[in-house]
Amino acid sequence: MNEQVERFIVELGHVGGVGQAFESKEAAAEHLLRVLQEKQVQRITLAPSSLLEELAVAKQLKDAGFELLPADDPIALKEVDVGVTDVVAAVAESGTLLLGGPSKGAWQWASLLPPIHIAFVQAGQIRSSLDDGFRALKEARNQGLEEFVWITGPSRTADIAQTLFLGMHGPKELHVLIVP
Repeated sequence: MNEQVERFIVELGHVGGVGQAFESKEAAAEHLLRVLQEKQVQRITLAPSSLLEELAVAKQLKDAGFELLPADDPIALKEVDVGVTDVVAAVAESGTLLLGGPSKGAWQWASLLPPIHIAFVQAGQIRSSLDDGFRALKEARNQGLEEFVWITGPSRTADIAQTLFLGMHGPKELHVLIVP
């Protein structure tokens, strides 16, 4: 595991997320199934993603008995337990994910509505600094992506009586699976 990946995992942990690096994409996909089974979830949505297609995640989930709901229906997503996405980039210095896609795309709903968000990150997508993350955003815009979301840990707020509350405006849990 390279230094950048290690730093990302440490910083993600500092902001309440859980990160793990895998030696193969297949091992990460198998880990995804174990996590979902341990959490006893049933309804999952997958954001449109060439990486998730390459890993045949949808087939594996269906074969394991999970119910897949469409990521483009925010009403149906009220019933989803887990959203699975890929990323545009990740930032090692802050444990931050950069997601992006077409305007009002299903990728947004999958990352923001379910109580658990699981993101696949390719090790080469991890940038050292926020400045490098902004360069990745610019590159993605040049490739036609229109909207972006920066995610640093699970959703949290301390608006009410200065008490930290997880999951008020998004997922309570963030898991990141890093693949080669």
